[in-house]
Amino acid sequence: MGGSIKTKTTSKIDPKKGNVNIQKSIEAEGHLAQGSATGNIGLLGGEVKGTVGSISATGSVGISLYKNKKFSPALEAKLKAEAVAAKGEAKANFGTKEYDVHVKADGEVFGAKAEASGGVGVITYKDELTGNTKQSFGVQGK
Repeated sequence: MGGSIKTKTTSKIDPKKGNVNIQKSIEAEGHLAQGSATGNIGLLGGEVKGTVGSISATGSVGISLYKNKKFSPALEAKLKAEAVAAKGEAKANFGTKEYDVHVKADGEVFGAKAEASGGVGVITYKDELTGNTKQSFGVQGK
């Protein structure tokens, strides 16, 4: 059993473009079993990695105050979750440093993914009729 949690905070302040925003994100992952093996015999080399019972989630929240030199307050949130019964990756190579061939394969069994995002404030969107970029106050979700 194992897992990890990572957090990240980014802020972008660009006076030339007139953009000010801050974003906070978190990523969590857990698994029942994980392993890998690597080997080389002469000109042949390979690596195999596998995970059983993997669950992961990523979330972020962002606040924007200015966009394109315009006061444009907005709050955005995103969430993504994934669960996989088993996943693996295999790599192989044959040859020398000058001439070689690489092969890679990966896959998963019984996987599920879900994503959601939303925002409130001044929303920037592309008008489908005119193709122009527009801004308006509102709520947006996916």
